[in-house]
Amino acid sequence: MQDQKKTVFVVDDDEIFTATIAAFLKRKGYSVKEYYTVEECMLSLEKEQPSLIITDYNFSEQGKSANGFQFYTWATQKYGDIPFIVFSGQDDGGLVLRMVREGVRHYIVKDNNMFDELEESLIELFGEQPD
Repeated sequence: MQDQKKTVFVVDDDEIFTATIAAFLKRKGYSVKEYYTVEECMLSLEKEQPSLIITDYNFSEQGKSANGFQFYTWATQKYGDIPFIVFSGQDDGGLVLRMVREGVRHYIVKDNNMFDELEESLIELFGEQPD
């Protein structure tokens, strides 16, 4: 990796998934911050902009309904071109097409291939080979 670590925000209400993705990224040499709600991450964005945000698509936040696409739209309108990777348990072609049309370039289904796809996305985004 380059001399300065890239910071990645991981946002998912599933603590095990968040910890798993964070551990994977840390092994690759990234600096990682974990968030369990979109609101937590939004507050953090006021202080620091990461190199990448990885977010879940579906959130269940204390009765509120939010999704990773809405978060992506808000963050890019407010902070500009922050790269996003959206993870989802849904393999929905219509949803993927809608997000791609709006600028999301990396949509990964939570399945057995997700770590391979995450590595490919990181290479595409940062032009680096993972460790």
